[in-house]
Amino acid sequence: MNMRNGLILVAVAVAVIATIWVNVPNGKDLPSVKTSPGKQSEWQKKGSISPASNCLTGEGKVRAEKGYCAPNFTLQTMDGNRVELYKNDGKPSVINFWASWCEPCRKEMPDFQQAYEKYKGRVNFLMVNETAMEEDEEAVYHFLKENRFTFPVLLDRLTADQKTVGMDQYGVLGVPMTFVVDANGVITHKKIGMMTEGEIEQLMQAITK
Repeated sequence: MNMRNGLILVAVAVAVIATIWVNVPNGKDLPSVKTSPGKQSEWQKKGSISPASNCLTGEGKVRAEKGYCAPNFTLQTMDGNRVELYKNDGKPSVINFWASWCEPCRKEMPDFQQAYEKYKGRVNFLMVNETAMEEDEEAVYHFLKENRFTFPVLLDRLTADQKTVGMDQYGVLGVPMTFVVDANGVITHKKIGMMTEGEIEQLMQAITK
């Protein structure tokens, strides 16, 4: 077994364990960042620059947490196109990290498909397959075709330096994990674990007001 395959097997094993852990009841569901009208944020009170002061121009602090600039990335889609997170056409983006072998991912996919069909004109959907965690890419193609999913799928392959967007930029150890990034590049929502149909619809309504 070469080093690359060994690393992939370790990554899959860690992901499976983490997936089980993040999908147990009472998983983290972190609320959005809110500032009441007329009230200063803690950053304003301290006279500091917000961590997400100017994400799209590269001036904010980058961290995969709410209130910070989302780590920018460019990944290839299933049909060979390249998609960059920050090129968002002035719309919020939903980033969902998933794998075809992940049962919680499989359960929430039809609800994301439904949301995509309803909100695709107002929201960017970036369904990021953790390809480095898959047994092979054919399994991904088969899963999508079998279920007739039409949302955009990005392939998070292992790079030459053995890194992925999910694990190395967003800290994804278990799937599914979902982020919402607003039109300015700021992370406004983060969900660890599976989302229900009601949660997804509520999220869509909140980010399209």
